[in-house]
Amino acid sequence: MTENSPDPRLSGEFLRRPTSDVTLVGVVHDHPASIYRVQHVVTDRDPDVLALELPPTALPLFETYAQDDRTPPVFGER
Repeated sequence: MTENSPDPRLSGEFLRRPTSDVTLVGVVHDHPASIYRVQHVVTDRDPDVLALELPPTALPLFETYAQDDRTPPVFGER
């Protein structure tokens, strides 16, 4: 996908296409590099299916964000 990208945020280490219609994006948490990576893939590549690979400890953070209409979400609230 972007294995040869000069931008380390878009390297093959963080982006994969396990099948022709699924794009897998690795994120650590709400770090600016992870945010950029996801926004870039969604905007520039328009994948059919986008899957996020993230550590289990980050799941509650993203679940909270999904329930919040504010962009960016307010940090530190539950």
